[in-house]
Parts: sequence; C-alpha cells; structure tokens
Amino acid sequence: KNIRDSHGDYFSLAHLASSPERFAASLGMTPEQVTEAIDARKAASNAFHEQLVALTKELETKGLSAQEIGRIKHEMICSHRYENLRNPFVCRKCWTYIPICVCLLVASVDGTARCDEETSQTIEDMVQRKSQFPKGVASVVVWTHHDEWGKTSNTGSLLPLSLQNTFASTTVSELRKQILATSEEEENIDSMEARKRIVLISIEGSWNNARKMVNK
Repeated sequence: KNIRDSHGDYFSLAHLASSPERFAASLGMTPEQVTEAIDARKAASNAFHEQLVALTKELETKGLSAQEIGRIKHEMICSHRYENLRNPFVCRKCWTYIPICVCLLVASVDGTARCDEETSQTIEDMVQRKSQFPKGVASVVVWTHHDEWGKTSNTGSLLPLSLQNTFASTTVSELRKQILATSEEEENIDSMEARKRIVLISIEGSWNNARKMVNK
C-alpha cells in the first residue's frame, strides 16, 4: 500500500523504511524516539520472559502439574500479546503500520478513503457502513491465536472493522467476556426470534494452532 508525501506523491512503506529519518517522520517521531521505543519493547519482552521463567519455578515448587502450569503461562502470554501487540509502530485496530493504517479504507463505502488524507468520516459513519449479519447471527468473535495477534500479515483484524458487532480476542477470559456480554444483550430483547440468534466464533491461526484452540 502506498501513502502520500507532503508533495502529494505516492510511495511505499519500503521507501519509508529505507530511511530512519523518513520512517520516524511518518510516525511523528524523531529517529532517537523510534530507537527508544524499540529498545523499550525489547526490554519489556525480556522482562516478561524472565517473569515466566520465575513463575514456572515457583509453580513447580508448589506441586502444580505441567498441564496446570502450561495453562497459567498460556493465559499470561495471551494477555501480554493482547496488551502489547508485536510491534510498537502498528495500529491497534488494523495491525498495519501506523503510516499506512487501513482503518478508514476498510470502513469506507467505495474503498477510496485513506488515513493520510483529510476525510469527513466520523466514527458513527464508519459504524453505519459496516456490513450487517444475515438473519440468525447476533455477533462474531474472532478468536485469534497469540502467535497471530498483532501480525501485520494477519487479515482477521479487518473483520471487526468491516462487520457490525464483531470483536477480536486472544485470551480465553476475554473470549468468554464477549460471549457473555452478547448473551446478556440477547436476553433483553423482547422478540423470541431475536433471542434465537447465535454467536459465531471464528478461529484465527495456523492449521495446527487452530486445531489446538478448538480442542480447548
């Protein structure tokens, strides 16, 4: 995807990334601030890894089984990825790099709106332009494996931007919370037909990871 420079000319993300100064400017940062953000993310990842190692040893001394320890660590890893994504320079909604964020592009009617251009679109406009579900579907939850969460190559992140009542989650607790929230909303609807609507869970991950998620 190309973006425009100050002269109105289009160029690619590769062109931005080839120059630390250009890339930093596209983020509204200095090259030094970009380096600091990268170093901070690496430090946070290393600290989290050390936390997992220490926790494993602590749980082993308490006599927990390998399965129980694995479940606790998995939930922590999912929560960490959910909160921090994979890269400090990607949009938290569409997971593309901030200079080429496609949120408005996905939500626009004709596919021409761009995040680097001035637009009259409001959040309400974007919500109204999202596609509706067929009869019988209340909402969709995109349950994403933590290895896929925040990947710039992942396309599952685009579903909440283009479909109404669609949510993305990577932790089991967040998944349950979203399903329960939808169920409570359905119970408050007077129409018996509306109460029969279902919640679709879309599994996002590799074949192996998706199979493991389904087995849970």
